Amino acid sequence: MVKDRWDLLANDKQYIREELKSHLSRDFSAVVKERMEQLDLSINELADRMDLSRAAVDHWLNLGARPHGKEGYKLLGLALCMDEVELNAFLLGNGYP
Repeated sequence: MVKDRWDLLANDKQYIREELKSHLSRDFSAVVKERMEQLDLSINELADRMDLSRAAVDHWLNLGARPHGKEGYKLLGLALCMDEVELNAFLLGNGYP
């Protein structure tokens, strides 16, 4: 049982490393756009999920703006249906341990 947990953690650790490399090589807006495309999610739908204006999301996608603080990134990750491992990688890739 313990070995199984260590194997799972090792897999998560490897996944996070790979995701970090991927996130660091792409810019923030590209990551968000790609995830929105995978979910077939419009700017308006993402804004609604986060209780934000369409303009705020548009600024992230097109003008280089970013969410405010770690909680903003968490909300974005959850709105983009990231699981725990993906969310941790997303946070780490954006400077939040």
